[in-house]
Amino acid sequence: MHLIKAVRRSLLAAASITVIAGAIGFSAAQGAVSGTASGVVYRDANNNGARDAGEVGVPGVVVQSRNATTVTNASGAWSLKIVDKERIQVLTGWYRSQCNSLTCAAGPGPDQDFAVSYQNVVATAVASRNPRLDVGLLPDWPGGYPVPTTRPMPANRVDVSSRISFVKPTGSVGTSNCSRTTEPLNRACAIGDRPSFVLQVYNEGTTAVSGLAGHLQLPPGTTLVSVAASTTPTNHPNLGAINYPGMDAVTRRVPFAITGSLPPAGMAAYVVTLRVDAGAPITTTFQTKGSYPNAIGARITSVTSDVEGDLCASGSLSCPWGTTDRQQMPDNSDTVGFAIVPAPATPTPVTVAPPTTLAPPTTLAPPTTLAPPTTLAPPTTLAPPT
Repeated sequence: MHLIKAVRRSLLAAASITVIAGAIGFSAAQGAVSGTASGVVYRDANNNGARDAGEVGVPGVVVQSRNATTVTNASGAWSLKIVDKERIQVLTGWYRSQCNSLTCAAGPGPDQDFAVSYQNVVATAVASRNPRLDVGLLPDWPGGYPVPTTRPMPANRVDVSSRISFVKPTGSVGTSNCSRTTEPLNRACAIGDRPSFVLQVYNEGTTAVSGLAGHLQLPPGTTLVSVAASTTPTNHPNLGAINYPGMDAVTRRVPFAITGSLPPAGMAAYVVTLRVDAGAPITTTFQTKGSYPNAIGARITSVTSDVEGDLCASGSLSCPWGTTDRQQMPDNSDTVGFAIVPAPATPTPVTVAPPTTLAPPTTLAPPTTLAPPTTLAPPTTLAPPT
């Protein structure tokens, strides 16, 4: 991978992978072409992009596509079923050789088929070609620039680093809607929001590490909701549950311990979810650079034999945080953060009284029946005159 640790790999989505061996398939129902992508992950000791004699494969590295995940075997080989055109990523704590920047094209070595995109080791696989995709990696070196020219590349036997990154907000108020500003570097959450982060732990050394432990540093006005193994990106299968007993009220630290073992070049990923509580400090000035107004930190404290390790003891109350140049400074800690803005006002519903129900109209009595007219007697007949 590339040789700058300023920003750890942003890890893209994937799920579980099916390992198959087969030829091209065609689905008449969907018109999709299926195939198999395969290759090998190897240690490029002389950094020339070719797998030379004696350069061993790297086992235990997760390789991921859109809908599948696999792990390199003892020889560093892997195989994935793919459909049409898919992006494949190598989730690793080592650098891709022949790359000394955040972004590098594939090659130029003949066995360097993966590119580097913002510190992600990635390739595009076309199913109809059943592609063979190899990638040469280098473990971390003791630090410093320029990159050492000594061959084989020097590396630390024990070297662990951590990164914590903001998960792109989704959902609605009260879930994870923290995109309340137009500047993406100034993530803003309101009271009641639940921002999520990915805690990543990388084994950049050449030996397996177990008993990983450290702590999360929570910003004021927040509560930890949960910490769970990630599926996007996939957590390394050698690792188990992450245990976290609760926050210390004085230091606002949440200690954690990860079960299982992380092999060389392996990566662990866990999703951390917070809640922004009522009374959280409202941000009055949004930063454009520098420290975050409300920072969450992640620190590994268990690997004491790491020569690039954090100088902060697990019980220390004052600890420096890693800087952007992680080749020069401790890389066992990292921070990311956000601003807190007032919750949007909820309009008070106006209750309208129901209309008054009028009494039914009064029923009038039927008209009085009048007596029939009186019949007059006929007129008297007068006698004729005399």
